Amino acid sequence: MSRSKDPHRWWIAGLIGVAFVVCGTGWYQALLAPPYSYPDEPAHTGYVLELQAGRLPRIDGPIDGAAGGPELRERLALSLPRNRDVWVANNPPGGYVLSVAPAAVSRALGVPGGPLLGVRLAHTAAMAAGCVLSCVVARRLAGGDARVGLVAGYVTAAVPHTGYLAGQAMVDGFGVLATFGTLEALTRPEGRGSRRWWGRALTWAAFGAAVRPMTALTCAALVVAAAAAQGARAAVKRRRSARDDRPRWTPGPFRGLAVDLGPALAVGSIGVMWYSLNWVRYGGPTASSHLFEKFGRGSAPLADLDIWRYLHGTSNCLFTYYECTFAVILYTFDIFMLVPLAIAAVVALGISIWDRFKRGRPSLPVGRPTIALGIVGLLWVVVAMSLVLPVAHWTGGGVPHPRYALAMVPALAALGAAVIGRIAGKAGLLLLWAAPTWVLWSETPRSTPRVPGFIAYPPDSPLIMSTGPVWLRGGGLLVAAVGALVVLAAIVALREGVRAGGVRTRLGGWTSVRAGEP
Repeated sequence: MSRSKDPHRWWIAGLIGVAFVVCGTGWYQALLAPPYSYPDEPAHTGYVLELQAGRLPRIDGPIDGAAGGPELRERLALSLPRNRDVWVANNPPGGYVLSVAPAAVSRALGVPGGPLLGVRLAHTAAMAAGCVLSCVVARRLAGGDARVGLVAGYVTAAVPHTGYLAGQAMVDGFGVLATFGTLEALTRPEGRGSRRWWGRALTWAAFGAAVRPMTALTCAALVVAAAAAQGARAAVKRRRSARDDRPRWTPGPFRGLAVDLGPALAVGSIGVMWYSLNWVRYGGPTASSHLFEKFGRGSAPLADLDIWRYLHGTSNCLFTYYECTFAVILYTFDIFMLVPLAIAAVVALGISIWDRFKRGRPSLPVGRPTIALGIVGLLWVVVAMSLVLPVAHWTGGGVPHPRYALAMVPALAALGAAVIGRIAGKAGLLLLWAAPTWVLWSETPRSTPRVPGFIAYPPDSPLIMSTGPVWLRGGGLLVAAVGALVVLAAIVALREGVRAGGVRTRLGGWTSVRAGEP
């Protein structure tokens, strides 16, 4: 094995390790939690069952308990009438379509819960893919430092709430995947020989629109911000040029435009169709008014909301396995993990501005890479949207669950790892690996099967029992432990963070990732 290939192979091994952590903890949670122990799971599973039957789900349409198996029928019998409908049908079908095949497999195998386990594991796979893409974005942010990319992705994977949420039958993991797929496309370095840059970005953004409304707005904000940055950069270059040497417009470059944008238009048509259908059915693209009326909720003035309590509760919940309420904060120490990352996000902005406008183009010493300014801006867009959209949902009458802010964890982890790698080098990155590892394994014993306390289950009900034997669930934790050790080995083995020199990214930052490298 040649020495030149070692760093790339360790990088790939580290990405696999990050995926193992998410898949392992998600597998553990998917088997540990009894069938339909989370209130939203019957509705999400009912959505998938409607697609399997070839029907378009409706918010007021009943969940097909006959197709879901005895566990789903028992859960529906114990639920309130309003929760017996596919009330999540305001969401587009993007994530649910990808869950149809896994749900059919688990249903055919006859596992407890029927299609539920397949929906849970499809969500786990989407979350793992999103964490892997966050590694790539973090590496580009840090000037090509692969160690920073692995640490950032690992921090996201090891956040206990990531595994907790990945093992549920939800669509938030598909939202994280779409968000960081869009970021990965927008941060590709120049010189890669690809003219399909915007096509890829728009395809990922269209997928985000086909997953859920909040992800649609986040991906749209990313594309708009990148387009504005690209336009501003082009305007500055044009102003500095004595004359414009660009060739005149010819139809040649646009002949492939339909091919480049074809996937984006095809995927985007799903979201457009669904939001239009919601407008016709319920009077709005997200059917918010209809849902709030169904569940008896109303809007609240922003001044009446305790925003700090929301931020405090969200940050704590993200670092635990629990979907805690905002009135009771279970573990106050966990906020001190998110606060340093938030501070690092501010520091990253300052360092990137210094690199861009003070240090200029000359290459920086190996191990002290530049922090790309444009990528910092896009990650800040993700953080802002992850906070603003749940608050807006709250003011409308919805519940601002911590999972709505999950996309900000990879963004803050990338910014934090870039700053720590720049200032403290490998020692700081190893410390950043150790902190979430300790939190993950200290929180794992607290993760017990959760059964809704407001429902009286019979003592022999399958809705209070975990799936499979203990060794099968424990296998997920073993996979996660192996993944954590592989990431650690990759961080140690990658001796040099970057090579001196580099290429310019499309957003104006500098990176030493060469054309053809991840």
